[in-house]
Amino acid sequence: MFGTAGARGSIKEVSPSLVLRLGHAVGTVADAVVVGRDGRYTGGSLVSAFVAGAEAVGCDVTRLGEVPTHLVAWTARDRGAHGVAVTASHNPAEDNGVKLFRPDGGEFDADDEERVAELADEVETPPWDGWTTADTAQTRSIVSEYVEDATGYVDTTADLRVAVDTANGVGARTTVPVLEAMGCDVVAVNAQTDPSFPGRGSKPTPESLDGFVEFVDRRGFDLGLAHDGDADRLVVVDADGVVSEDAVLAVLARRHVTSGGTGTVLTTPNTSPRVDDTVREAGGGVRRVELGTVSEAVRDNDVVFAAEPWKHVFPGFGGWVDGTVSAAEVVAAYADNADVFDGLRDTDVRKKSVPCDDGKKEQVMEEVEKTLRERYDGGFDTPDGIRVDLGDGDWFLVRASGTEAYVRVYSEGDDDLSSSLLSVVREAVRRV
Repeated sequence: MFGTAGARGSIKEVSPSLVLRLGHAVGTVADAVVVGRDGRYTGGSLVSAFVAGAEAVGCDVTRLGEVPTHLVAWTARDRGAHGVAVTASHNPAEDNGVKLFRPDGGEFDADDEERVAELADEVETPPWDGWTTADTAQTRSIVSEYVEDATGYVDTTADLRVAVDTANGVGARTTVPVLEAMGCDVVAVNAQTDPSFPGRGSKPTPESLDGFVEFVDRRGFDLGLAHDGDADRLVVVDADGVVSEDAVLAVLARRHVTSGGTGTVLTTPNTSPRVDDTVREAGGGVRRVELGTVSEAVRDNDVVFAAEPWKHVFPGFGGWVDGTVSAAEVVAAYADNADVFDGLRDTDVRKKSVPCDDGKKEQVMEEVEKTLRERYDGGFDTPDGIRVDLGDGDWFLVRASGTEAYVRVYSEGDDDLSSSLLSVVREAVRRV
C-alpha cells in the first residue's frame, strides 16, 4: 500500500475505494484530521473518499482545499491534528497519491504506515449517530498565518528579482507571498493551477526547465526557482543555468551548520561526497539515511538540516519537506553572497533509470549486487540500495525506486562508470 513517499500511483492503484479505507483507518487513530490536495483532476474525488471514511468513524475533519503539501503539514502541527495530503507530487498528471502526517507535522514513518494499513482492512463502520461532518477551512487565513511564520523563520530581507515557476501546481500560493514579504520583486510563471500541467511537466528537471532557464537569463533575474506540482521540490536557476541539486543541498547545509556552529546534517545515499566535504569544513557532520526516511530521522535533537536532492527539511521550522522555505532560504543565502554556489555548482551526479517491474526488483537487485561485488573493491553500503565510494570523489548508487517501476542508477565519475553500471542493471533485468 505504501512506498517511499506514502501511497502513490495510477488512479487504478490509488482508487477512491482504497482512499476510503485509508480514511477509515486514519480516522480511527486520529481525533482530528486536516486534508488538503494539489490541483489534479482526481484530487477532489479522492479527498471526498478520504473525508467520508474519516467522518464515518467519528473523526473531526477540516478541508483545506488546493494547497501545497507543506501547508498541510504546517496546519497539522498548528492545530495538533493529523494531516493528509492528496497528491502525487512530481508524478505525471494521471497519477495521484496520499501522504500522511503526524500532529507534530512529521511524515508517517514505517510503523505508522503499517498500523494504518492493518486498520484499513479491519475497521467497521460505527452507528449513524457517531458520524461527523467536515469543516471547510478559511484557506486564505491559513496561508497568511503560514507566510508570516515562514518569513519570520528565515528572517532575511532580500532586494532581488526572482522568477518562480510553479508548474501549474499549487506552490505559488505560498512561495510568491513569502518571497514578496522578504522584499523580493517576484514574477510568477505557470502560476495558474491546471491539473494537466500545460506549462511543463510536474517534475522540474534540467530538460523540462529549458524555457524557464532562457526566461531567467533573458529577463535578467537574479534567481529562478522552480517547484513540482505540490511544491515540495525546488530547483534553482541562476545566470549560468540550473544549479545542481547537490550544490543547493550543500549550500543550505553549510548555512545551517555555520549558523549553529556545529550539528548533524542528514542526507540520503544518492548525494555527492562533496556535500560531506562542505559540511565538515563548516564544522558539522553528515549521516545518511534511507530515501523517504529523512523526516523520521529528523526527530534526533542534534540535526540542524536534512535533505535529499531537491527536497529539504528545516528542523528549526518543522519536521517536513518544505519547498517554500527552501526557496526563501536559497534567496537568503544568495542575498548574503551572490557567489554562494561557486566551487560547488560543477557537481555532476549522473542519474539514469532502467525499467523494471515491481515484482522483479528484489531479485534484480540481488543479481546486481552479486555482479558489482565481483567488480569493485570499495566499501559496500547497502541500507538503501548499493552504494560504493571509489575514492577521489567517485562513487555510485544502484537502488530500486519505491514510487515507480524503475531501478535507479546514480554515479559521479567518468562516462565509462555510468555506462558500465547501466549495462549491469539491464542485463540483470533481462535475466530475471
